[in-house]
Amino acid sequence: MIYCALVYAFAVSVSENLHALMIASILPAILLCTRKISLPPLLKINTVNAVMLFTLALTWPVMSDGSILGLVIAWRVNMIYIVFAALVFPLGMSAVYALPLPEKMRVLVILTLRGIHILHDSIDRAFLSASLRAPDVGLMMRLKIFAYVLGASLLRSSDRSERMMRAVECRGGFGGFMQSEGKSLRVRDAMLAVISVSYSGLVVLMNYA
Repeated sequence: MIYCALVYAFAVSVSENLHALMIASILPAILLCTRKISLPPLLKINTVNAVMLFTLALTWPVMSDGSILGLVIAWRVNMIYIVFAALVFPLGMSAVYALPLPEKMRVLVILTLRGIHILHDSIDRAFLSASLRAPDVGLMMRLKIFAYVLGASLLRSSDRSERMMRAVECRGGFGGFMQSEGKSLRVRDAMLAVISVSYSGLVVLMNYA
């Protein structure tokens, strides 16, 4: 699934032809109808796309050309996100073990992702606590609270990272973690790879049709 999504993302990224983009839209449309995809992240992505579109329209030499380019980029981003949200995100941490990376790099990626989630939750709880204790503070005090919370969270994260590293060493280093098992290529995987490459190749070829 990961390799199929990456091949598709590459094909969409290099596509500029309208017909190629329309063909590339078939897969995201099917996934939207058949898979459960979280919409809030998609809304956030399109908020960023709206800002990007507005900026390109104002800064491009010709406003219409900038607007068209912004729409094409937003179209690509939406398609790639939908495919990854449907095929890759449900795999969770197991997706890291499918990547062709050394074992140490895989473990570092897993620990980094875990640390990001912990840091995010810690900052959210601290801001919520501060807003409940002082809901009517001024702008300068809000900036100070933000600096204090961020600094304290980073210090705690540094200490937590040291403890995680000691835990890795106590378990025998990176070799003590579960090693990814080599699996033979199944017929289903081969068929999926062929279909994915063929579909993505068709999208790329449509740019020159």
